Amino acid sequence: MIQRGLLSRRARLFAAPFLVLATGGLLRPLAAGSAGTTAADKELGKKALGVLMARLRDPSAPVRAAAAQSWGAIGNPAALPVLRKALKDPDAYVRIAAAFSLDTLGDQRGFKALAAIALEGAGSSRSGDPVAELKLLAKNRARASAIEKLSLIGGVDAVRVMEKTLVDASDTVQDATKIALAHLGFFDEYGAPFVTALGDPDQGVRAAAAAALGRIQRAEALPALIKAANDPVANVRMAVMAALGKFDDPADPAATAALRAGAADVDSRVRFKAFVALSGLKDDGSIALLKAALAKNPTPEILLPVLRGLAERGQTIDLSLVSVNLAQPDPDLRAIAVRALEAVPGAAANALLKREMEKDASKRLQIEAAKALVTRLEKMP
Repeated sequence: MIQRGLLSRRARLFAAPFLVLATGGLLRPLAAGSAGTTAADKELGKKALGVLMARLRDPSAPVRAAAAQSWGAIGNPAALPVLRKALKDPDAYVRIAAAFSLDTLGDQRGFKALAAIALEGAGSSRSGDPVAELKLLAKNRARASAIEKLSLIGGVDAVRVMEKTLVDASDTVQDATKIALAHLGFFDEYGAPFVTALGDPDQGVRAAAAAALGRIQRAEALPALIKAANDPVANVRMAVMAALGKFDDPADPAATAALRAGAADVDSRVRFKAFVALSGLKDDGSIALLKAALAKNPTPEILLPVLRGLAERGQTIDLSLVSVNLAQPDPDLRAIAVRALEAVPGAAANALLKREMEKDASKRLQIEAAKALVTRLEKMP
């Protein structure tokens, strides 16, 4: 099991060797690009970065947040100035996404902004005014999101923030803090109650506990999650499959076995979650299972995670299958298809990603495709 080191900061990524922001905010390639990149590749990469930059100014807050988050994921420091500007965005989730990307890119302003959001309004209590209550609930959910990001960053300073939010007046903030601290290694004190909750009579509590343990991602939680994979309620099994998929290459063979069993579950929703989890693993042990599933001519809900898993393991996949399923009405399925393309080498995959980037009306897939293109082009030799 690959676990993040206790209280350790994430490594800083400074990718994008051939694309930077020019003076005035225009995108252009560096004079000395990567040896394997052509002029067309550079132009495509420039266009993809332009899309991501433009979406940071989109009227829709969720779109701005998705764009802000993408810059940290691709590790490109070109967006540092606009990400810093986004720290003043009126939407809390845009600020959170921008702050997390800034921290990933090595800018300490990102951590400070997340800490400020996590502590904003700490100690606020209920007023009895319904409108004020709704605003407070929304603020506390945003604070919980900031705490989750702080747990991914880690460090002593993050724990110091959590020492304050642990005694917050909001149950939402308190619960998020407990999950965050358990993730950082304080499992016996803050993670164990979620393990106990997996045996609660209420199926909703069991499902919520499984989801929490997936966010905690500690090896100590695996035995209980594996056992819960046999829960009689499909919704709980779904949550367990999703939770197991959060772990980085679970070394416990029983965890992989639980996912394999989930892939054959009687409930199609459980099977979908199991295949999504299996597709995200980095080991080669499940290649045979994914190929067997592909041979059964599965539904798009199963086909796309299978194709993604095979592509990410370096296996050759039929791009026509991906192309056809990019037309699926479900944006979640289309997003999986785009992620599958990211792992497929060659100009044909680039062309499909370019098509998605240029046509997607919802802008969500446009951002996914643009991010995938930049990531692919950065990896070229």
